Amino acid sequence: MFGGFLLGFAVLMFCQGLTDEAPRASVVFGVLATAGAVAVVVRTTRAGIKTDAGGVTVVPVFGRTRRLPWPDVYGFRIDAVPNLRNRVGWLTVYVIGRDGSLLHTSGCIFQRSAKKSELARAQEVLGALEAERQHWTARP
Repeated sequence: MFGGFLLGFAVLMFCQGLTDEAPRASVVFGVLATAGAVAVVVRTTRAGIKTDAGGVTVVPVFGRTRRLPWPDVYGFRIDAVPNLRNRVGWLTVYVIGRDGSLLHTSGCIFQRSAKKSELARAQEVLGALEAERQHWTARP
């Protein structure tokens, strides 16, 4: 959503630059804003929790991608999204590290108050992640 807003703003600035008497600044800003919007959209499509034989990779929209090998993964849980705990029920899936660290991404968010199917979907994702952990580590 933010990427779409930024892209619309970039197009507006670019168009304004074409009609302005001194268009360079608006055109340059429009091009930079477009590049930023494209980066946000691309990063948003990559965000999520990914698993493979080596472990779990948590890719946030903003921030650093983190990877935990399976021996360092204690489990998974569903809980409120950080910074939104006192707002309408948004849930995310957390990866729990053996050291107690919690990793999450906005690429795996569910709205608690929307429908029961959202919570069921969150539980399904949690179950699939737990099944992956058990498969790759061969332990409960």
